[in-house]
Amino acid sequence: MKTLTRFLTVLLLAGSCSVFAHKLPKRETVHLPRGRSITMQARVNKLGHAYGTVTVDFKMNRKGDVTWADANALHTTVMDKSFVRKVVDAVRNMKFNKVKHAPMSQKGSISYSFR
Repeated sequence: MKTLTRFLTVLLLAGSCSVFAHKLPKRETVHLPRGRSITMQARVNKLGHAYGTVTVDFKMNRKGDVTWADANALHTTVMDKSFVRKVVDAVRNMKFNKVKHAPMSQKGSISYSFR
């Protein structure tokens, strides 16, 4: 009986560890033009589970709206295309600060490392 209790305890602990493992924070790297900052962050924590990196290149206008976004194939290691599409859609909804005298379109990139 003690062996069964220990076995069930180990299973319970292992299961709780895996629950916490997928809730680890995602690391991100952002490359923005000078004078730009993020005002509304992309919500990628609840998109699902993946392992690897998704890098998204994007363009923004003077108002800080993302006008174009696409996954960078060279720097994206996640193979699940639907997950990558969700990340790209989340980046499209990001907002940046307004810069009155900025060029009409500016490029940036953001990388999310999922564990």
